[in-house]
Amino acid sequence: MAVAAWFSGAAVAGDVLVAIDGTRMTPENHPKFAAYEQDMKPGKSFTFTLARQGKERDVKITLADMPAEVAARILGQHLMDQHTTVEVAASNSD
Repeated sequence: MAVAAWFSGAAVAGDVLVAIDGTRMTPENHPKFAAYEQDMKPGKSFTFTLARQGKERDVKITLADMPAEVAARILGQHLMDQHTTVEVAASNSD
């Protein structure tokens, strides 16, 4: 499950999200996470359980608006990935 949360200082590259509000990230809990995704809006708070180097810790997260430059980068990449094609014309060199 991809989660886009904009916060600083709470997580570092390599941390693993293992639970949200005490609900573990397991296949049987997948329907619960679909509901979490719908509820993830700026201003909402959640408790994320993060694992780092074999230890878990809870971090209270309040979601904020995604910075415009990040949104533009994501949108631009999506447009390039999903809505462009490259055609190479065959060369008729005789």
